[in-house]
Amino acid sequence: MSSDYNPLIWRGDDAQFAVNLEHSTYCTAAFSKDVARRNTNPETLSIARQTEKENEKVYRKLRQMGKSLNFEFPKKEYIESCPEAEKAKSLQGTELQKSYIEYLKQSNEAALQQFDAEIDRPEKPYNYGLRKFADQE
Repeated sequence: MSSDYNPLIWRGDDAQFAVNLEHSTYCTAAFSKDVARRNTNPETLSIARQTEKENEKVYRKLRQMGKSLNFEFPKKEYIESCPEAEKAKSLQGTELQKSYIEYLKQSNEAALQQFDAEIDRPEKPYNYGLRKFADQE
């Protein structure tokens, strides 16, 4: 057993939840930042800025939790691979707004399902902090 062994490290579905959440919050923040930079519609701009801020906060909290447990997240190339945001780079104006709002709708629905599933998992010593985090967020 190595000195890095941590019996509280996330496993199985809990680990997958953490990886998926890290990726989705990064992508949503990056997409929102791009939309805020390229958009002039005040409502969309406000949504994009708030969404970027909230997703960066969740991303940082999750990374810090993982770091404290020596949890290895996937490589940076995986995290930064955001196909929806890449496709939207060629869009402008209302097309960009529609694409962004549709992305937010789909990603938020998926995130809610993942959060609910995490909260519903049986409580174990290794997932207590993650379940609590999911419940609070």
